[in-house]
Amino acid sequence: MRGEWALSPCKQLGQGCNAGFDCCDGFCYGDPAVCSDKPDTCSHIGDSCEVDAACCEGEGTCIAGYCSIQPG
Repeated sequence: MRGEWALSPCKQLGQGCNAGFDCCDGFCYGDPAVCSDKPDTCSHIGDSCEVDAACCEGEGTCIAGYCSIQPG
């Protein structure tokens, strides 16, 4: 036997979240943070994106479909 890591199933609209990758629709914001089907005004770290310009200024670039900070 060997163990394998897997992400939890994605969360639906209105459910609590930590980042966009937790949500089926790719966006997580608010206070308290909940899953949404649209970005705030721009995509935050961990939120879904298609191009770098979708990420909030100073919040990384679009890597593999999510706003991320490039290592290095």
